[in-house]
Amino acid sequence: GRPGLYALRPAPVQCTYLGYPSTTGLHAMDWRITDWIADPDGFDDFYTERLFRLPGCFLCYHGSLNMSAVATSPAAHRGSVTFCSFNNAAKIQPETIRLWASVLSKTPGTRMVLKAKAISNSHISATILEKFAREGIKADRIEIRGYSESVIDHMAMYADVDIALDTWPYNGTTTSCEALWMGVPVVSLSGPVHASRVGATILRAVGLGSLAVDTPAAFVRIAGTLAADIVKLARLRAGLRNAMSHSDLCNAEQFAKSFGEAIEKMVHAN
Repeated sequence: GRPGLYALRPAPVQCTYLGYPSTTGLHAMDWRITDWIADPDGFDDFYTERLFRLPGCFLCYHGSLNMSAVATSPAAHRGSVTFCSFNNAAKIQPETIRLWASVLSKTPGTRMVLKAKAISNSHISATILEKFAREGIKADRIEIRGYSESVIDHMAMYADVDIALDTWPYNGTTTSCEALWMGVPVVSLSGPVHASRVGATILRAVGLGSLAVDTPAAFVRIAGTLAADIVKLARLRAGLRNAMSHSDLCNAEQFAKSFGEAIEKMVHAN
C-alpha cells in the first residue's frame, strides 16, 4: 500500500475497497465500500472513513468454468466426512485450532485436511499438529498438504474433502468462494469486526446463510449436523455450483450497477 500517497490527497474523493479488512486510519480517505452484513449498524466508529454499504454483498465472484467439474461426494464412498481448510496458515490461530478441534472431537471418525504454502515447512506443520494434540486430536486425523504449482491442481484437491471449516477470528474470502465453487459447503463463525464477518456475507449471498453462526457452540453443532447426514451433504454438493452461479455473489451485472451507483453517490456527497 501507499498510505503516504493518499495522505497527500491526489484525488478530490478517495475510497478504499477490497483486500484490507480494516480502516486505513487516514482522515484523507473519505469512504470505505462494504455491506450491511460485514459492517452492520454500530460498526462505523471502527473507521476513520465513512462507510458506504452496498445493498448486497460487497464482493463479486467469477468462478471459472475451466476448472474441473464438481466431484462426487468423497464421504459417500468413504463412509466418513473429511473437513478442510485451505486458508493462509497465518489465519490458523490458537482460537481457530481450538474451534476445529471441538468439531473433530464431536464427530468421531472424521478427519481434516489442511493445505497452505507455509505448512510445507516441517517446523510449522509440526507446531500445528502439536497444538491439535493439546486439544486432544491425534496427528493421524490431520493431513497436511503444501503448495500447488497450478490453480487447477489446487482446486482439484477439493475433490478429496466434504466440508470447509472457516478460520476465526479472521475469515477466509477467496478460499471460501473457491470451496463453494467446487461444491464444498463452508461453515463460518462470525465475530465483532469486519474480518470475522466476511464468511457470513458470502454465505448469505449464495443462499447458505444458515451456515454462518454467531457462537462457537453453534459452529460445532452445525458442522456436526452437516457431517452426520452424508446423503444430504452429497445432494448439497451436487447442486452447489449451479446455485452459486445463479446467486447474488456471482451476479456481475447487478454488482457492477450497485458499485457504479455507489461511486456516483460518494462523489456527489463530497
